[in-house]
Amino acid sequence: MHFANLLYSTYWFGQPDPAEGRVILAWLVVLVGLIVLGAAAIMVGRESADRAVALFARRFSNCALWLGIVGLLFFLLRQERVAFLGWRVWFLLWLLVGGVWAGRLAYFWFKRVPAIRAEQKNRVEREEFLPKRKK
Repeated sequence: MHFANLLYSTYWFGQPDPAEGRVILAWLVVLVGLIVLGAAAIMVGRESADRAVALFARRFSNCALWLGIVGLLFFLLRQERVAFLGWRVWFLLWLLVGGVWAGRLAYFWFKRVPAIRAEQKNRVEREEFLPKRKK
């Protein structure tokens, strides 16, 4: 592949040849790996006692599962040489959506999670002095 091809619309909107050999294996490992990571994040979110980690795990699992499933669909359509849905531009769009989603996950982890944990800590400290209901 020549990097100069990336500048032409005929490259992005043309029908690519099906992947062969190690390229198929690499794509399948990445895409199935995303699905497995999404399933693992669901389990982590269910088992986590920390509310912030559970919220992050839910968001991450949504991201990983959707990107894995849609990526597998695009890869299958490319391999089957489907005329419109097998174009390279769909993988570019998929990569762009994945990047935006990863940015939002990073923002949530580095900005919102500390705020959620501080709010949770303040709530525990405040409820320490409040009367409790009898059960």
